[in-house]
Amino acid sequence: MKHKQDVSLYLNRDTRNQKRGAETNVFKNILALAQNLLAKINRINCQPELLSPHLVELNQAMPLSWQMGPGDPAVSFQHCLPPIHEASKIIVLGANVGGTQAISHILEQFPANCPPVIVVQQSSPAATAAFAALLNQRCAPSVAIASDKDLLRQGHVLVAPPGRHIMVQAMRPGQFRVLLEQGLKINFQRPSLDVLFKSMADTVCEKAVCAVLTGAGDDGVQGLALMRAAGAHTVVQSRETAHMPGLPGKCEHADAACASLPLKQLADHILEAASQVPEEDRLLPLDQFWLPSIFTNAS
Repeated sequence: MKHKQDVSLYLNRDTRNQKRGAETNVFKNILALAQNLLAKINRINCQPELLSPHLVELNQAMPLSWQMGPGDPAVSFQHCLPPIHEASKIIVLGANVGGTQAISHILEQFPANCPPVIVVQQSSPAATAAFAALLNQRCAPSVAIASDKDLLRQGHVLVAPPGRHIMVQAMRPGQFRVLLEQGLKINFQRPSLDVLFKSMADTVCEKAVCAVLTGAGDDGVQGLALMRAAGAHTVVQSRETAHMPGLPGKCEHADAACASLPLKQLADHILEAASQVPEEDRLLPLDQFWLPSIFTNAS
């Protein structure tokens, strides 16, 4: 059974270097408003239509120098997200033959507030729907078949629907959504791992952890190599533990993987890699990160 996750209010990272010069009384006012807003957010389950007046009040208290531009507030709905290891990376798990067991083994070890996950398990429509439903019952994160323009969110796993390619599109810094399209089969597959990885190499780049698991064929080999070249952390399931070692073996031969690990080690390895986000790319929790430290040092 899934439990509601409390949310934290986040400050846009681009305002970070401008916060130090504000006067202490401004910070005290903002802190009081933020604490009040956080309590209201958690009571109303973070429904955007109910948050608007409270966010307006908070943004009006922000120094003008913190604004990103005309009509761009320092605090917004998109930053009301559950924190996870201070990470914002996207995880991809891809497989075909024998992949359901490998993917289940990994996701069952993920916490409820894990980084956003995309699963590409190339199988029939009926099998994919049943697989997603089973994962949603067994795993702590929420699991669902992806729909066009779904946002990638922490604590959510999107399973690529059969018969459609899935891609990632950047919305704004640190925010992404998936796009679905019919298209032709690539490497005899739809959804195709290569199509997904190529879209991410242009948008997500180093902010991704991509794992290719058991499978046959070539789909995913070129794309995984592109992701590694773009700075992503790439990993494959070891051939010794893969039900079908052909696909991960080809990825290794193409030097597309940063690491090759047995299945039992993959979940911890992927989560650790996803937690390694550069300091400048982290969303800053307004109530827990910088405000308390400023008041501690203020005289």
